[in-house]
Amino acid sequence: MTDRNHDLAVAERVLRRCEAVAACTETPGAIARPYGTPALAAAMGLVEGWMREAGLVTRRDAIGNLA
Repeated sequence: MTDRNHDLAVAERVLRRCEAVAACTETPGAIARPYGTPALAAAMGLVEGWMREAGLVTRRDAIGNLA
């Protein structure tokens, strides 16, 4: 894969992930993920999965922040 093709593939993956997280919302047509909502849990679950796929170890603090 050429550098340009690689860059395009990475950009497409980033955009797909942005769209996936944006779809986790309490308000259709807007991005709304208030604390404690299923939408926030879904978005954090996606991000946590991607972090683990990248080989990162994840944790959540007492109020649910993902690190």
